[in-house]
Amino acid sequence: MTLRNDMICVYIVRPDADGQSFEFLQMKRHAEDYLGGTWQPVYGTAEPGETAVEAALREMREETHLAPREFYRLGIAVTFYTSNNDTTWIVPTFCAIISREDEVTLNDEHEELRWITRDKAHKAFMWPSDRTALASLCEDILDNSPAKPYLKIL
Repeated sequence: MTLRNDMICVYIVRPDADGQSFEFLQMKRHAEDYLGGTWQPVYGTAEPGETAVEAALREMREETHLAPREFYRLGIAVTFYTSNNDTTWIVPTFCAIISREDEVTLNDEHEELRWITRDKAHKAFMWPSDRTALASLCEDILDNSPAKPYLKIL
């Protein structure tokens, strides 16, 4: 079994229309790609010599053409196993908060985007690791826990 830690994940968040809650960006992968047709946050792999933070910001920019207004690390890492290559992944995970006015421009990895309200996010993300990360993100960052200032990167 292989253990890898060169993948990153970024959950992109914006205020909802009335500014009382938040929405999460999901992007639909092209049907011919790995996990084609599924709705995902930003996932990507670090390039040689790149830190997890650098990779997360680059992947976010490449996949959405966005830059965060605020950027946080989560207090947890996402972990999962892929049987096709017998690999366990440990994935540093981030939260990028953008303005409601920021426009998403998808790259060629994705064919569609949608915004999921916070109250529906738990059911909209298909992987248990995503739901665990979202719970941590909501509690620690969006709900302004005492940990929030220590998780902030930008």
